[in-house]
Order: sequence, then C-alpha cells, then structure tokens
Amino acid sequence: MKIIRSFYIVTFCALFLGGYTRAVIVITTATGTGADSYVNYGSNQGVNYGSSETAQVLMGSSNDYLRKAYFRFDLSSVSGSITEATLSFRVTSPDNLTGGGPVKLYGLNDGVTGEDWSETGITWSNAPANTLGDTAALDSNATELAAFANINSTTTTVNFTSEILSFLQADTDNNVTFIVTGGSYLTGSPIRYNFYTKENTSTEPFPTLAITTIPEPSSIALILIALTTLVWVRRR
Repeated sequence: MKIIRSFYIVTFCALFLGGYTRAVIVITTATGTGADSYVNYGSNQGVNYGSSETAQVLMGSSNDYLRKAYFRFDLSSVSGSITEATLSFRVTSPDNLTGGGPVKLYGLNDGVTGEDWSETGITWSNAPANTLGDTAALDSNATELAAFANINSTTTTVNFTSEILSFLQADTDNNVTFIVTGGSYLTGSPIRYNFYTKENTSTEPFPTLAITTIPEPSSIALILIALTTLVWVRRR
C-alpha cells in the first residue's frame, strides 16, 4: 500500500508541477537578431526601408505600387516544446480602400539561404523568397500560412495562432521570418497596408510573438526522479 500511495503522490505532484512549468515568452522584432522592413518593386527596388516606422504591403497597377513586408524573430530565448503561439501585428490601411485581398502571411522555410537577411540591407532585389518580377507571389522558399481580409482605415490588431504553430515547431535554428504580401496584383487604385515596426515608438511593441512552452521530456523525467526519491526517503 505504501508503494501505491507513493505512486499516486508522485503522479499528482508531477501533474501539479507540470501545470505550473508552462512558460510564456514574449518576443518582438527588437529582440536579439529580430528585424522588420519592407521591399518595393519598380524604380525603388534597390532602396532599403529598414528604418521605416511601418512595413508596407502595397498592391497596385504600377510597378512602384508593389511592396512586401518582412519580419524576423529570434527564438533563442525559447526553451522546451512550443505548445501555443500568437503572432500579432498592429495594422492600418491609410488609403481606406477595399478590394483586391486577401493579404497573405508566409513563413520563410527553415534553413533556406537568406534567413539572416539584414534589416539595413534588404531590398526587392535581394529579399529571400522574393519573386523578382512584377508579382505579389513568393518562390518555393516560402510557405503560405494564412490569409486575412481587407482592413479599413481604422488601426487594428491582427492575430495569428494555430496557423503558425507547426511552422514554429519545425524551426531548427532559432530564426523565423514571416513575410506578408498581397494576395493579388491589382488594377486601379493601389491598396496599402501599414504594419507598425519596432521603429514606431508611439504604439505598443508590435510586431509581437508570444510563445507558450512546456519543459522537454527529459526535464519532466528529472522532476519525477526527484519526487520519487523524496517519497522513498521519507517512507524509509
């Protein structure tokens, strides 16, 4: 009976501790090697916008009206298994136009060339996974994760949760890049979306990635061993 009671005690304690060892880590593009910027086609395809307070996504009928936004997060502070995640952007559409959506969220594939893109050096011509022609598309180095509908002129927060979870779980180098681009190339008036970057000090620290983790199985095993030993010693 003592052994059975000890087993129940250890199991209860392990479950109790497991519920309280979940950790939430909040990361922004200002954390570690994080970065945010956008790239612009046409006459500005060699221009860098790394110091801009917004990363723009623009869909229009002219070469200069095609822009894609890049956001990198440094996951080196994350330990354990990722169980939940929320990616948040603060977005506005200053032109107050509708149509032409949806806007699409991509993830830069793990380990591809260009994951270490420079915030002060990225342009349309060298951006990873970018299709260099006059298109909103990306190449096979990026995977589409989600899409969202048009946004009016009101500033709002756009969140992604389950759509990004497997992408984060598959990362092996603590370095993830999200790319936002228009779902289609428009004719007529351009539609612009401004994603606030870390350079914008008048708003909350967006873009933000909140990650929930639990200890690796090896850590849980150590807890169980310690508890078992404690109970065994106290029973002697």
